[in-house]
Amino acid sequence: MSDHAATLTRNQVSLLLYLESTLVEYGGTVESNRMNKDDFDDVPRLTEAGLIAGFKRVPAKLLGTFARHVTHTVDFTEEGWRVAHQLRRERAERARVSNSRAKIDAYIAEATQ
Repeated sequence: MSDHAATLTRNQVSLLLYLESTLVEYGGTVESNRMNKDDFDDVPRLTEAGLIAGFKRVPAKLLGTFARHVTHTVDFTEEGWRVAHQLRRERAERARVSNSRAKIDAYIAEATQ
């Protein structure tokens, strides 16, 4: 685990992964109604940590002109991308060994013997 990933709070991890998903799915356009006060407080901390390159408000003139309720844009640093990937992979590994997945894998293994 990287130094950054090891020191992030649970809320910061959740926020970083939400912002990563907005970058991947929507080009970094963020809906602030999906964020809470703690998230907004953590944005400067993640920026100081070198993970967020920019978090900007959408100009007022453009608010309400998108299909989604876009209010901000976000960009990651290379380190932000690296940490987000690491955290996403760790989350996937935890999900892969969940009870549901273990039950499915055991059934398939038994059925193919």
